[in-house]
Amino acid sequence: MKFCLLSLFSLWIGFGLHAQNVTIVDPESVGISSSRLSSLDQFISNLIENNRIPGVVVLVARKNKIALYKSYGYKDLEKNQPMMKTDIFELKSMTKPVTSVAAMILHENGFFLLDERISRYLTEYKTQLVLNKKSETSSKSVQIDTLDWNKEIKIRNLLTHTSGISYGNRVPEILREQYRSIQNKNYDTLSELIGDLSKLPLICKPGDEWHYGYSTDVLAYLVESVSGKSFSEFLNEKIFAPLNMTDSFFSIPQKYFGRVPSVYKYDSKEKMLIKIDENNSTNKNKLIGGGTGLFSTTLDYYKFCKMLLNYGELDGKRILGKKSVELMIQNHLNSDNEISWLPGYGFGLGFAVRVDLPKSGYLGSVGEYNWTGALSTTFWVDPTEDLIGIFMTQVTPTDHNLLKRIKTLVYQSIVN
Repeated sequence: MKFCLLSLFSLWIGFGLHAQNVTIVDPESVGISSSRLSSLDQFISNLIENNRIPGVVVLVARKNKIALYKSYGYKDLEKNQPMMKTDIFELKSMTKPVTSVAAMILHENGFFLLDERISRYLTEYKTQLVLNKKSETSSKSVQIDTLDWNKEIKIRNLLTHTSGISYGNRVPEILREQYRSIQNKNYDTLSELIGDLSKLPLICKPGDEWHYGYSTDVLAYLVESVSGKSFSEFLNEKIFAPLNMTDSFFSIPQKYFGRVPSVYKYDSKEKMLIKIDENNSTNKNKLIGGGTGLFSTTLDYYKFCKMLLNYGELDGKRILGKKSVELMIQNHLNSDNEISWLPGYGFGLGFAVRVDLPKSGYLGSVGEYNWTGALSTTFWVDPTEDLIGIFMTQVTPTDHNLLKRIKTLVYQSIVN
């Protein structure tokens, strides 16, 4: 009964969208079957009823129009607070595509070339060390080499996560400890973070392997260094203001604290959700980074995605040139590199790009690009189907198979 009442409430607030100036069209008008799309509605309802997620906001748009925009469940189970479409989510790694766009704005305006060494702009990387893969990796006797200048990190490596900079995964214990000390330290500025990070050896030669890590934070520091502006100032001026992303912040104003959902951990053994963070305590981070830290609404992030789908433009405001977006959504990895949890995908300049439809194992299109945050937020853009999908909840760990099911349910509803 609790969920049924909430479903009626969500439907009611759906009619109150005039405050957000959002128009939702009949799905059939954009080639989506309403009856088939109802399978997604039922799937999400079951997730909530089975305590898999507390609540979610979902947006599906096709052919430049929104066909589904709906909130489900609760932003705080214990307080019985319903999830709202206007709620502000911690994006975690969905910050990275925004940072990548910021860097490409500078690139297309001639501030740097993608294949330039970052040491030209960041003095912290004047000397770059690298782990010798042939040395002993199970003890403290690992061998560290100095990179030749022509092998150093390029700006392209930061955008594609091929820099050799990690989050500390799959590295010798001695390096894992050093990465852990960085993760546990509260930094005030990107300069402080990069100062420590640059002292660590790379875990491979740049370009050799794909490793998820702090590359995008280094990229944000590059944006600051080259533009002469703080990273938040640059994003506000070049991306958020032009796109009218008025609910996107690194630090949420106190008056909006009630719009931030609580964070939950899913216990797979007990099949239950455990609250790990009250909704307003997520504002404690001081660092404005490039890899994580951004908060936004579903509608604001839709504006960002729509700009990308429109090849750099939204409502007469151009953020990037068409050719810049074309370059970003190409796969930049060689055939030996693959994202372990996303078979069939390569990586562009800021997000995963589907390159092999059969290998990916679920419905979609070659050329679709996407990324996900550590609290189970995700987005995808499909130029072939003229499609955008956004799924916003606040649950850890991220279940990538669940998100693939969500995408499959959207794709199966396309009939024309």
